[in-house]
Amino acid sequence: MRKMVWLLVAVALVFGSQVTAKMASVTNSGADIIAVQNSETPPAPRVEIATDDIVFFEDFESGAVGWTYEDLTDVSSWHVDTFNAYSGNSWWAGEAAIGGYDNHWLQYLVSPSLDLSATTNPALDFMLFYAFEDPAGTTPPWDGWDGGNVWVSIDNGANWEVLTMTTPVYNCQSMYSFGAEWGMGEGIAGWGGFSGGVSPGAWVSASADLSDYTSSTVKLRWALCSDPVWCSLDDPLLTGIFIDDVAVSEGATVYLENDADGTAYPSDLVPTPNAPPTGNYWSLSEVLYPPAPSPTHVMEMSDGAGSYVPDIYNAVVSPVIDLTSYTTGSVFGDFYIRGSINVGDPDPFPDVDNWTVQIRPIGETAWFYYSNPWNQGGTNYVLTDLPTTYDLWSNVNTDGPLYLTPYAGYEIQIRILFQSDPDIYFGEGLYVDDFVVEHTDALNNDCGTELMHVPMPTSLYFADIGCSVELHNYGLNDQGMIPAF
Repeated sequence: MRKMVWLLVAVALVFGSQVTAKMASVTNSGADIIAVQNSETPPAPRVEIATDDIVFFEDFESGAVGWTYEDLTDVSSWHVDTFNAYSGNSWWAGEAAIGGYDNHWLQYLVSPSLDLSATTNPALDFMLFYAFEDPAGTTPPWDGWDGGNVWVSIDNGANWEVLTMTTPVYNCQSMYSFGAEWGMGEGIAGWGGFSGGVSPGAWVSASADLSDYTSSTVKLRWALCSDPVWCSLDDPLLTGIFIDDVAVSEGATVYLENDADGTAYPSDLVPTPNAPPTGNYWSLSEVLYPPAPSPTHVMEMSDGAGSYVPDIYNAVVSPVIDLTSYTTGSVFGDFYIRGSINVGDPDPFPDVDNWTVQIRPIGETAWFYYSNPWNQGGTNYVLTDLPTTYDLWSNVNTDGPLYLTPYAGYEIQIRILFQSDPDIYFGEGLYVDDFVVEHTDALNNDCGTELMHVPMPTSLYFADIGCSVELHNYGLNDQGMIPAF
């Protein structure tokens, strides 16, 4: 008869100690965006990944060949299009490439100046279609996420206020996108969800009373506004906002007419971004202190003077990385990063600067968060802090290296996306170096034994035998409390 002995052995981590992190979340149409605040405690030394192939490596010492920059504030989305049109063409605040709108948009369509000084009861009428993120899941003071509305000015556009709609009335009275994301404060009303009340939306008649605005310099503008997460890239039914057959009139007298098919009286509507583009703040830079992992060049996100500015929405995008020949094994990415953001910012998440990593397979329009391979819903992670000295992403991120195995067999691009909020609590920015993608044929879970020692004699009348054995983790995943007998 043999006695069974259980050895409980804590196996060393493959990728080094993970950093303890504080997390905060906000639920947004079924998707969570999580802020990870990095610990100030230095991580333990990293055990290197067992590597079969270096698929891609960039240390930026010979330039940044194939790397590109994206200023995602440089968009003017309102345009005439046949997509989902009411009749012929309609005005649409959206991009054909993504089938709708992106995060962190504020886009206006502005009318010419109208002289309504001789009127008594002028009215605005138009056809309307909208498909936005569901307002559900908000917390006071907000009752809506992404949305649209109409604004009016009586001083030729110097000052604006939200126009009260007769029909359809605004179903949100304080939208997060306008109020928090774009800093307008509480009480900005608008439409959220779907026109007609159900997905995918329906064309409806819209109207408003303009009798309080009988100025000689009246302007109108239609707006689309989105928050930092959950857009058309996450749900293709969120197509944005469309308008058609716009008219301002009193009786038989017409003051504004636009059908998006050539009729434009007294002149055309004008697509207008909220403000001039913030600009790109990514660049290849030479740094001397603190020294880079591979001196002296890094990819830097800053204003070049040790800081950055509000309302940045920028990304640095890798060249195409070919994973088509890797159909077995595992693929991981890693890079060094340092910097500082949100210095002294008292605001809670999500009203803070953040950064993240996203992956896009070639041929797809959507960028997928590193925490959600091939998934546009679920939990999307962003980070709200940075290590002050260069450290590996696999140490900074609580989940270890970039998990790219789901994209094996595809060509992909990887981008580092940074977004700053409207306040003035900055830092020195982000610095990236030694970007690597690696392939290994090691198994995800693979434990084994080495150096087993069983002393003589091997039978002591059922007493315990003082043997020893080493348990080793040969796999890619961390292991703990391994039973052995």
